[in-house]
Amino acid sequence: MITLGASAWGTLGVFATTLYEAGLDPIDVAAARVTVAWIGFAVIAVIFKPENIRLTPRQRALLALHGLIAVALYNLLYFGAIAQVGIALAVALLYSAPAWSAVLGYLLLRERHPARVYVAVPLTVMGVALAVTNPAGFSLSVPTAGLLLGLGAALAYALFSILGKLLLRDCASSTMLLYSFGTGSFILTAVAWLDGGGDRLISMGPGDWLVLLAAGVFPTFLAYLAYTEGLRRIPASLATLLAATEPVVAVALGLVVTGERLSVYQFSGVVLVLAAAAIGAICRQEANRAAASSATSRRGKS
Repeated sequence: MITLGASAWGTLGVFATTLYEAGLDPIDVAAARVTVAWIGFAVIAVIFKPENIRLTPRQRALLALHGLIAVALYNLLYFGAIAQVGIALAVALLYSAPAWSAVLGYLLLRERHPARVYVAVPLTVMGVALAVTNPAGFSLSVPTAGLLLGLGAALAYALFSILGKLLLRDCASSTMLLYSFGTGSFILTAVAWLDGGGDRLISMGPGDWLVLLAAGVFPTFLAYLAYTEGLRRIPASLATLLAATEPVVAVALGLVVTGERLSVYQFSGVVLVLAAAAIGAICRQEANRAAASSATSRRGKS
């Protein structure tokens, strides 16, 4: 289930590229994807966990902030990056998120990481630099807007976990998804509508509508459900490692399905970014094992 969910996330870029060719803008795709997923989360919450819907005003405000940054802003920036630089490079920029996460976790949550995590940070920076720079002319090989969109998406992606850790102290994960996606859906839909998204949606054919619906169901709603269900059944450390299939699937599809081509330098940059993400996942696995061992030891002594 973990692998299925992560692999489904990795297909998102292919859906986005297809919908761009149909005449939609990044904001249209982001709004539709999040809205379809939110409807699914709302149905599940009403039927199976209605008690989790009731929250205090403070909790609602914090979840709204989470939805604004980690859902609405993230989707808008990521889809914009795909439109500017393609799937493979957008994923490379997105997976600078572990570097953001390590720094923000240290500053905001006082998290301490193994030394190898901080080795991954410069690896990520080097990988992103190779992926977006033309060494022959020492200039950007991608649009500046695409670079900024991709790095911004990575920051918002990292904040999903950083802010989520704080929020999950007071609410269930299903509640966080429901309210965060609800906020993201409202914001993205409003922005898309003001930008003429309604006219673009009306002009689409039936086949394009099916692709749009599939983007909300498969790589969003079902992906999160599959990942969450798998997480209930296996250790979190193993789930983290298995989730590393997402960038592999995304880059592979970008190269094979959509026919994108990378230079040797760009391909090397993508590999460095993925390697840094893998180092971070392994360190997290070791930290989880150490925490579990420490907890077992304390129970034994008591």
